[in-house]
Order: sequence, then structure tokens, then C-alpha cells
Amino acid sequence: MSLERMFQNELSGFPFGFLQDVVTLLGTLEEKGISLDELKLFVREKQLAVQEELQRARLRREAFFRNSPKCPKCGGVLVLSPIRIPKGPANKNGYKSVWTCLGESCLFEEFSKLPLKEERRRKLWQ
Repeated sequence: MSLERMFQNELSGFPFGFLQDVVTLLGTLEEKGISLDELKLFVREKQLAVQEELQRARLRREAFFRNSPKCPKCGGVLVLSPIRIPKGPANKNGYKSVWTCLGESCLFEEFSKLPLKEERRRKLWQ
């Protein structure tokens, strides 16, 4: 089997530009004295680091939902957001933060005149 036919059969799923990138990468590795096994090890280490970060993010997300205050109307998770508009025509009551329900069809909001950090502390220690 000719080299061209072998490449057509075995590498037909890869775009030509990708194959050019592979050739460039292999040339750089050869030039720098880096083996393909070293590259594979480097990629595996990066993949593990990404997987570990995803796991940590998943655990943080689970803890957030587990520890967040719950909506009094639907039981959904409440999130706290700052209100950056100072007291005035657009913020007549001078609110500084608002709890909002993440429930799909719930429109619950609870406004507070306390800044974000103080309001979070107050709600979490109720």
C-alpha cells in the first residue's frame, strides 16, 4: 500500500490543517529535545489538574446549594446580590442588597438596607 493511500485511509478523519499543526509540533519537540513520551506525560498531568479543578468546583457548587438560605415561598436557593444604585429616585428606600430566588418560576425577592457582607452574615446566622 502506498504511503499516500495509507494516510488517506488512516488519517482521513483529520483536517489537513490539523495534520500540518502536528508536523509543526513534532518538529518543535525534536528541535527542543522533547520526546513524545514526555509530551504525553505533560498532557496527562494537565488533564489531571483540570479534572481536579472541576471536582473542586463541583464540590464548591454542591456546598453552595447545600448551605445557601432557602426561599420561604418555594424552597429554592436564595442568592444575594448588591444594589449599586445609591438612595435616590431609582432607589427610594436606600436598599443595598437583595436576596433573589433561583427557583424556575419563583419571583421572590427580599430587599435589605444592609451592605452585602453584613446581610449575608445576618441571613446565614438567623
